[in-house]
Amino acid sequence: MLANATNFDTLQTMLRWKLHFIFILGFFLVFTSGCQSMGERRRDESLASTLKLYGKVLRWQGPHEQGAMLANPEQAPTNRGITVTSYAVISNPVKSGENAAHQTAAIEYVYHDSQVIKRVIDQQIWEYDTEEERWLRANQPPGMPR
Repeated sequence: MLANATNFDTLQTMLRWKLHFIFILGFFLVFTSGCQSMGERRRDESLASTLKLYGKVLRWQGPHEQGAMLANPEQAPTNRGITVTSYAVISNPVKSGENAAHQTAAIEYVYHDSQVIKRVIDQQIWEYDTEEERWLRANQPPGMPR
């Protein structure tokens, strides 16, 4: 009977160690997979705030002030005689890969000397700059014809 008790204690000890190992392994897997999703979540939040800020910059400061948000700042419009009267997102941002996204917006604007409201559809392509950890507009902003 003593041999059976010893075997039972040994079995319990082995099961306890296996359960501890499984628990630690499970915790490690959940923690490491959560870290990656946290990084992706942070990148998605960064995209959302960048797109919101981009609309505000166009609306309140003007198209000529968007250079800091462009991958190529030289593509920013230079005409300061334009006021954006409306900026509306037509299609929400869609990620096309880990570091790229696109969205469509409608921009209404007016030239100061004509006071005629014009509208342009803006197809935006955004890319994530991993060095600076921020989103930049990759394509040229639309022209704003008279």
